[in-house]
Amino acid sequence: MNYMETVTIPRKLAQKGNLVVIPQKDYEELLRIHKKHKEFYEGLDRDLDRAINSYKKGKVVGPFSSVAELKRSLQR
Repeated sequence: MNYMETVTIPRKLAQKGNLVVIPQKDYEELLRIHKKHKEFYEGLDRDLDRAINSYKKGKVVGPFSSVAELKRSLQR
C-alpha cells in the first residue's frame, strides 16, 4: 500500500513567494558551494582593493609592451 506524505505550510510562509523542497544533502551541497564562492570573491575583493591602493600611491609599474622593456624596468 502506498502512502502519501502530507505537509502543511503556514500561511505566512506561503505568502512570501515560491517554495522549493529539496533533499537535505542537496541543500548542504549548495551551502558548501556558496561558501566556497563567497570566500573566493571576498579574497578577490581584498586583492583588488590592495591593487587599487597601490595604483593610487604610484607603486605600480607597467604595462610593458615587450619583455625587454620589463627587464629594463626590473634592473632599475
